[in-house]
Amino acid sequence: MTHWIRQAFASRPALLAMLVLVGHTVWLRSVLVEGYFTQHDFVLLARLNGEALSGALLTEPLAGELSPVGMLLAWAVERAAPLSWAGPTYAVLALHVLGALLLWLVLSRLLEERWLRLPLFVAAVLTPLTLGPIVWWSLALLHLPVQILFLAAVLALLLRVQEGWRHGPWIAGTAMTLLLLGNDRTLLLPWVVLLVLAGVLGGDQEGWRARVRAAWSASPALWGWMAVACVVRAFVSVREHGTALVSPEAWRSALDALLQSGLPAVAGGPWSGEVVETHLTAAGPAVLVGGLLLLLLLDALRRSGRPQGVVAGLGALLLLASGLVLSASSAGASASGRFLTDAAVVAVVLLAVALRGTPVPRALVRRSGPSPAFLAVAVAVAVLASAAITREALLPTLTGDDDRLYLANLAEGVASNPQAVLLDGPVPAGVMGPDLGEEARLSVVASALRDRPSFGSASEFLSLVTEQGYVWGIDVYAPVRSVRGPNRDCGYPVTAQRREIAMRRPVEDGAHVLRVDYFLDGDTYAVLDVAGERTTLPVRSGLHSLYVPVTRGYSSVSIALESREHTLCVTGLAAGVPVPAQLPSS
Repeated sequence: MTHWIRQAFASRPALLAMLVLVGHTVWLRSVLVEGYFTQHDFVLLARLNGEALSGALLTEPLAGELSPVGMLLAWAVERAAPLSWAGPTYAVLALHVLGALLLWLVLSRLLEERWLRLPLFVAAVLTPLTLGPIVWWSLALLHLPVQILFLAAVLALLLRVQEGWRHGPWIAGTAMTLLLLGNDRTLLLPWVVLLVLAGVLGGDQEGWRARVRAAWSASPALWGWMAVACVVRAFVSVREHGTALVSPEAWRSALDALLQSGLPAVAGGPWSGEVVETHLTAAGPAVLVGGLLLLLLLDALRRSGRPQGVVAGLGALLLLASGLVLSASSAGASASGRFLTDAAVVAVVLLAVALRGTPVPRALVRRSGPSPAFLAVAVAVAVLASAAITREALLPTLTGDDDRLYLANLAEGVASNPQAVLLDGPVPAGVMGPDLGEEARLSVVASALRDRPSFGSASEFLSLVTEQGYVWGIDVYAPVRSVRGPNRDCGYPVTAQRREIAMRRPVEDGAHVLRVDYFLDGDTYAVLDVAGERTTLPVRSGLHSLYVPVTRGYSSVSIALESREHTLCVTGLAAGVPVPAQLPSS
């Protein structure tokens, strides 16, 4: 049964393809080593955070999508290498290599010994559409397992119909069931697998309808199960996220992604442009070149007049619909670009189906022009060069320099100030973008630290974090102060009996910090009542300040001591927006 594997790799096209894969993997490793956790990765780390494996964890959103498969892999990698970038680096490399090897096996089953396999392989492996999601860990978890499961299902069914492998349907059914749990764009991909199978069944005289019927009849129980599984998957997604299929905005976003990223990718472009999440978008020449190449390819398939082309075309329509049905949900704001990443490998397989059995042009057979091998290598080199230009333009925006520096500064600050309590709040867009909403917060980013700081509680050591990740003491800007105390030497003497301290004017609702300046002759605890929230805090002997994060408005603050043996002298209150404290002048 394994002879076909040796045969698939025992040829000159296979040797060249493996050289491309090795070179690309070595290059990709150098890129990943320089990367780091970013954006959705911090949300993922915060959700894992030592959690045991459970159904609740597996159904947590991954980069805004339902992906139990991705969450399972993330949990396993995090358990094996906690908070280490080495874990995601080598997991991505392993998944990438596995997907590429499966792709070569599928192409070999579809195109046998033809040199055409080489440019198709290079196009799928090196397309710039997959670079960004590979470099971003959370997005790699959404895409790489989906590609592997799709290819595994296709290969298992091809072996069933071509080699009579009896385990094929079971393996394909398992792979396609897991495929539905890969991300929010996989709903119709099992039916693309059915059409790939239809492309290899029947003779040239059989139409596409007969081929589809034959593919279904080959494993009716399998496809019956997949129909049920797809209905359940659609129900779960619509219940969780709703759907926006009737939204013009969703369709416009998908069309823009196809035109500005999808078409140029046909030529390895778009070579330059604006980065949206992990893709370059461009207009003009790049779109035109990609569109012309696509039209030439479609015309060649039309003139061949073979049913495989019709079957592959239907598969392409299903692929497009699969990207819209669930990615248009409210959770898929960035889904149009992500869909293109999923589509890259699937589109190459469909193209191989369309080209299956097409005759080699007579000029090449007669050796009156370039040989098929020469043309295949030339096209592969052209695709490689074009993709390399796009990757160089895209790569600087995908490195983890900002994230690594921010986390390094934050870790150093936390280590040097172990008593510091950090004020939670937004982080720079380069670390977590505004599209992440309330999750783009310092407490989420800090989940990547081995020594995680405390957040948000009142403390003498309350600190903020600057745009560069430095831990810094705070002061209050434009404060609303308390009324001057009645005691000239003590301000407001506070004992075990509660003391009310009025502000000069009411403090409005909104996030701010209340500073309590005091001195004391011993150590004890004080009870503060601010805006209806009571907090017990340690107070120390000497002259100090307490900082209390507050979100609601108030006009006075009440304070009492737990001890009857001391008197707390509150010299003043100040409520205002927290800002970095000034360095003391020399």
